Amino acid sequence: MNEPWKDNPVQPHQAIAGSAIMIAARIWSGYMGFNYIFGQLFFAMFDYSSTITGISGLLAAILASKKSRTNIKRNRFILVCCVLGVSGIIYGTYEYYAQNNSPGNYYAWWGHYSFLAALTVIGYYRFSNSNTKKGI
Repeated sequence: MNEPWKDNPVQPHQAIAGSAIMIAARIWSGYMGFNYIFGQLFFAMFDYSSTITGISGLLAAILASKKSRTNIKRNRFILVCCVLGVSGIIYGTYEYYAQNNSPGNYYAWWGHYSFLAALTVIGYYRFSNSNTKKGI
């Protein structure tokens, strides 16, 4: 019995689900990265952590294509972008709660948690599949 998928580390159903998750993560990361940068322009408030987070999110979303799955240097750069983006989100959260100590503080967690998750997914898939030609 010929079973060609046994040589491939990624099963077909995993590749389809992984691709859909990766596409969603890239779209959300690009959207939130754009929002971080555009929000600074809109409110005329410059912040280093938001700038680094926005640029990192945009770069991770743009560079994490299927072409990058075998390019180790590009995958490492994407991983650095994801780590910088996650660090920027964490620092921005700390900064927000450290400076604005008032009852009922709302930091729009739905956007920040999902951006954090999207960067984590992009970093995980690009790092874990960097050595396989059939990666996601």
